[in-house]
Amino acid sequence: MSLKQQYKQRKAFKSEETFKMLAPVKSITCNRLDGIYSLSLRKKYLKDPEGKCPDFICSKNNKYVFVEVKTLTNFTNAAREKRMEDRVVEVFDPLPELKGPLRTFLKNASNKFKNIKEKTAR
Repeated sequence: MSLKQQYKQRKAFKSEETFKMLAPVKSITCNRLDGIYSLSLRKKYLKDPEGKCPDFICSKNNKYVFVEVKTLTNFTNAAREKRMEDRVVEVFDPLPELKGPLRTFLKNASNKFKNIKEKTAR
């Protein structure tokens, strides 16, 4: 695995863990679907338990939602990403920088959500 791939995986994992830690602050129950210990949840909620899926299933007040956490890691290099982070406080048009990564994220997430069963016994 290349250093770039390792960097992307570490950053994505950190974002998912941050999301999972923040959920209880809002009284949200959050269970990882894409983890190795999630087979029973995967069988319950997914058409293909071995297939790709959203990162989490979350609930609050008996309402459920599937969550896919995405992290912007598709920049060509760290210097370019740093420039983006520095601009967050400025007013600028992010579309040119984000158009490609966001299109990729949406396509990838869409495929994961297609694996969710339409009706699930609770």
